[in-house]
Amino acid sequence: MKKEGFTLAEVLITLGIIGVVASMTLPSVMTNTREKESVAKLKKVYSVMSQAYMMAKSMNGTMDTWGMSGLVENDDGELQYNQNDAQIVLNKLTPFLKTTRICGNGVKGCWYDGKLKGINGTLIENDFGTGGNTRVSLILADGTLLSIVSINPDCSANRGGGFLKKVCGAFAIDVNGEKKPNQVGRDIFQFYFAKEGVVPYGTEMEKEWSFPDECNVKSNKGWGCAAWVIYKENMDYLHCEGLSWNGKSKCK
Repeated sequence: MKKEGFTLAEVLITLGIIGVVASMTLPSVMTNTREKESVAKLKKVYSVMSQAYMMAKSMNGTMDTWGMSGLVENDDGELQYNQNDAQIVLNKLTPFLKTTRICGNGVKGCWYDGKLKGINGTLIENDFGTGGNTRVSLILADGTLLSIVSINPDCSANRGGGFLKKVCGAFAIDVNGEKKPNQVGRDIFQFYFAKEGVVPYGTEMEKEWSFPDECNVKSNKGWGCAAWVIYKENMDYLHCEGLSWNGKSKCK
């Protein structure tokens, strides 16, 4: 009886073709998976912080009644945000958060050192730890890094429409802790503490860090991305241009 099968050459050619196809598709699949994970993590943190803030507000009143004092002078005689005010905000929120570490005034260890990357890959200053004496930070139970700053203790900062007319403070997060890429718009995002609730940077009503100007691969920093990720549930701004709140919402 004649037996039929594949020659060694045919098997090697087939494996080679499979390897080429895999090398072309796997990076795209992995990128898509990582971005979906970041979207899910960011939405979770937004929910957790919104609930904690509303509970703190329910128990203590709105943030403008929390006893903060406002800007202070630094060693150079320049006005800067008040780290003691940020500590007050942290103290009001932590009873409603699950944390693994809390870093108050002058305490390091809840944010990494070194420079960050802007959305276009350029290096930018890292002022989210405690080294700049304006912020306090903590680590949530899921590993998310969180850095808090008080902007206006009377909640009078105007950053746009709606809730953004009365902004009190802000916080930055890194959804995957100290792991790379440590890059704005990829794993680092910012939110406002408005008088009435938590608002992600870059909403349609934002005027300070608008999505069109501050969430694209040409932007130096990229602070206008958080709202897009939460509401549009994608990070396509990393891969194409021309996205807008009232127009194109995906690359394809």
